[in-house]
Amino acid sequence: MAVRAVLFAVLMPVTLCLTPSATADEPSTEEPGAATAPAPPTQPRMVVSPAGLEVLRAYICEDVEERQPVQAGTSFVGDDPGASRLCCFSEIGLPAASDTVLHIWYWGEREMLRIPLEVRAPRWRTWSAKSVSDSWSGAWRVDITDRAGLVLMRLPFSVE
Repeated sequence: MAVRAVLFAVLMPVTLCLTPSATADEPSTEEPGAATAPAPPTQPRMVVSPAGLEVLRAYICEDVEERQPVQAGTSFVGDDPGASRLCCFSEIGLPAASDTVLHIWYWGEREMLRIPLEVRAPRWRTWSAKSVSDSWSGAWRVDITDRAGLVLMRLPFSVE
């Protein structure tokens, strides 16, 4: 009696993780794994749009210098009377040639600003900025969405 061996191959999807780096309004020129200045911890990936858009990293920060977030955090105190400026920095992954993401700034549940930002390369850094009046203290968030309104990532923060 002959014994037959049957081999089953299980195919599992493989996720490729890219080292984040790209440029605002221009494609990445950095080598993956290249040494860069320490950045704050990356937010977890939330959602990938049907078109393949995903947020690789995103922060609320006080400024963006050399296409990197500066003084990222989740709680901010206004320094001078009047208004403080905050930025929402995002690095987007995109398998297509180009697309658009939106940064939608909310104070509580009130939409304060909606900024469409073009994504023109597979890894693309971009950011928006908002002046926050000292009378607008409390809970804030920025929703990063695709053009259809799907929330890819939500960044909550507070202003005191």
